[in-house]
Amino acid sequence: MTRALLAEVVERIAACRGGDTYFMAADVAAWPAGATHALETLGLLANASPAQSAECTGCEQACMMPVEVIAGLTVPLTRALIFCDKRDDISRVEVSLHSLERRKSSGQMLADGLAKLMMMSPARPTQIDATRWQVGQLQGIKHKSPLVLALDLEPALAIAGHTVKLVEMLAFKKGAVAIDLPAMRRLVDNPSGAQSEADESAQERADRIRRRLAELKASGATAPRQIVAAEEGVDGSRIGQILRKYPEQKPASTWHPGAAKVSASPPARRRKT
Repeated sequence: MTRALLAEVVERIAACRGGDTYFMAADVAAWPAGATHALETLGLLANASPAQSAECTGCEQACMMPVEVIAGLTVPLTRALIFCDKRDDISRVEVSLHSLERRKSSGQMLADGLAKLMMMSPARPTQIDATRWQVGQLQGIKHKSPLVLALDLEPALAIAGHTVKLVEMLAFKKGAVAIDLPAMRRLVDNPSGAQSEADESAQERADRIRRRLAELKASGATAPRQIVAAEEGVDGSRIGQILRKYPEQKPASTWHPGAAKVSASPPARRRKT
């Protein structure tokens, strides 16, 4: 199993925006030895219901057609058939039952697998919106940071102000899927920006959260407050409390006591002669 296969699985999940994605029996059979077992052990691959349609092999047109399963008294007698309505010389075409078998994965299964690899808490990642999951809190040597899985355009992990490609952190070692945990902890202990979260004041944190909310709203993200709450590792209501307690500070006025207001003097009256 190679990183290319891991990338393919992750990208297929992202293409479905975190929803269920299916792998046909022919796809799984072409994977390297041990790949299926490794993904199943991680919880990233599970059995799914058989496909209800298949490519017809009755002629060169290779139409995608619905499949009808005719149950027999025993499993060997059960048959899967395609009934062709495109041509008069083809009535029915038999389909292999094995070819209809499928495996599935999803964004939630990927988030669960990441939490298992990193031994994070909470044990069950929470879904922020359609394409984002808060996987948990990762503890470094000096700091701790929430980890967010994003499946928007490219599968990525957001942690301590950093955004890294998910596939660059994954590998296959000794027959199992692994993640570069030391690299992730280095990101936690070296948060993005000149100032770490541990050093910023309460007002600075509120201003940073306010800027992040504005960025998300400008990008059209749904539920921006829930996204920020997941990034901060707090509840959504806590974000509102922080913003209310530390409102945006207005820029200081440039007026000073020496700057007296000067009024225009009235025009001088002309004397009558």
